[in-house]
Formats: sequence, structure tokens, C-alpha cells
Amino acid sequence: WMQRSRHLAVASSSFKIYLYDASFSPQPVAHIAHSEGTPLCLGYTEPSYESDGRVKEILMVGDNNGCVTLYPMDDDWTEQETKSDTDPLRFKTKPSRQLYHTDWVTKVGFVSELQAMVTCGLDGEINLCDLHMNRRKEGRDAIRLHKKGVYSWCWCKSYKWFASGGLDRQIIVWNPYTQRAITTLQG
Repeated sequence: WMQRSRHLAVASSSFKIYLYDASFSPQPVAHIAHSEGTPLCLGYTEPSYESDGRVKEILMVGDNNGCVTLYPMDDDWTEQETKSDTDPLRFKTKPSRQLYHTDWVTKVGFVSELQAMVTCGLDGEINLCDLHMNRRKEGRDAIRLHKKGVYSWCWCKSYKWFASGGLDRQIIVWNPYTQRAITTLQG
């Protein structure tokens, strides 16, 4: 759900991301062509402040090639009319794409307290990334706490730690500042 523009973004195996308005009509109002790979997971944030004070929504897309693509949604993107299924949205700011994983990206999101985009994938890695530069945070390697693929992560705002889980059937609670495990829950 894209809070600011009140649109629902849906990933499709046809290499597209469909956007529906708040009326939830069966026809999408627009689509984004994502021909570089099959979009598997979507993340959303609106932290991007432009020099003139405008806030820009950002759609984060993780795909089957291990890449995350950032689509900065222009202020007027909801006013664009797509005439057909072959007419995708056009962007004033070029989307940026970065390889973070060697396997599928399973979750991508934004943690405002850390000012970080967080990704995880079936290669067992978790990344804390700079959203605006679309690369790992300075001096940070990928976090490798899991023995197998990572399905998901969750941020605990009150304690300022993460919990992540995946194919190894362990939930690992870890500190993002030290990048070390606090405890492990066996499942």
C-alpha cells in the first residue's frame, strides 16, 4: 500500500508492477515495466525530500536475480494516463538498480530509525543499505547470521533490534549496530 498516493502496488510474474487506485477497481490505473527480472517483493517509503521541500514516494522492488530496483515516484505520477498494457509509467528520475544477493530477494523494506533500506534473500544474507545511493551503508558488509536462506526480517522499534528467520528454522534476534546475534529461537 502506497500511503501518500493511496495506491496499491502488486508484483506480477509478467515482469510488471501493477498500480491500483483506492477504489480497487479490477483494472489497474498504471503499471511499471520491470523487464530486468520477475518482481518478487515490494517495499515502500516516502522519506525522500527534494530541495524544494516536496516529498517523493519510493517503491523498492526485489527480484529473482538478486537485485533491488528503486523507483522514485514523481509528484505527478498519478496524473499520467497509460493507454494500454504496453504503455508503462514514465519516470523523470531514472530508477536505480543494484545487485545485493546471489539468489532471490525475499523481502525489502525501509527502517526509518536507521535511515536504511533492508533486504534479505535466499542466499542467507541481510543488507543494510543507503536508500538514496542504493548501495550498502558505508563500512557495512552483508550480515551473514543464517546458515540458509532468509525469508523475512522484522524491526523492533522499542528495543532497536531485528529478528530474522528462514530456511534454517531459526529466528535470530540481532543488533544492527554490532551486526551480532543477541539470541536464537529454535523453531
